[in-house]
Amino acid sequence: MNIPLILVIEDEQALRENIVEIILHYGFRVISAPSGEDGINLALQQTPDIIICDIMLPGMDGFD
Repeated sequence: MNIPLILVIEDEQALRENIVEIILHYGFRVISAPSGEDGINLALQQTPDIIICDIMLPGMDGFD
C-alpha cells in the first residue's frame, strides 16, 4: 500500500510542527517547508499527493 505524501507549507514554525505532528499521528508521510519558495522546491523533488499551504506567507504567498 502506498501511503500518501503530504507537503505542509507554513512560515510559523510552531504551527508547522503541530500540523506535521497531527498528520504523522494519522499515519501519513509528511514533509514541510517554511516558505513558498522552499515548498515549490520540495514539491518538484518529491511530488507530494497533497499540499497544505498557508495563504499569508512572506515573499511568495500561498496564491503564487
